[in-house]
Amino acid sequence: MKNENLIKQLQKFPLDMEVCIFDTKKNEEDASDEPSSLGVYKSIGVYQVHTDEQLKELQEEFPETKNFIALEFNSEP
Repeated sequence: MKNENLIKQLQKFPLDMEVCIFDTKKNEEDASDEPSSLGVYKSIGVYQVHTDEQLKELQEEFPETKNFIALEFNSEP
């Protein structure tokens, strides 16, 4: 997904709404009649994986390397 598309998707929701990463498979493992927060990650980070310098160096050896924005989550929900 491109950054622009992610922003468009997020703009559909109220600005004060919390953003979490949701692992549906992990949550379904805990399926029961009771609500579960298993697989819901509230602590997330957003960052560019490589600096421009790092990307340039990597591309010298691996020309197909592309930069991307990472959505990182802590394994502790």
